[in-house]
Amino acid sequence: MKDTSVASLIAAPDLILRAQDLSSVYFMPLEIYILVGVIYFALCYPLSLGVRLLERKTRH
Repeated sequence: MKDTSVASLIAAPDLILRAQDLSSVYFMPLEIYILVGVIYFALCYPLSLGVRLLERKTRH
């Protein structure tokens, strides 16, 4: 996800900006940033597995 220009321009900065907004409202920065990290991982990991599988299938 970070290698594609569109995804890196939308996903990471938008998540961090929302985390900053929420942490200034609720005064819970650690919990919010951990949640953002989990959300980002949940988005990226299945996509990377799918791309890896696709690369294996197209290599043969």
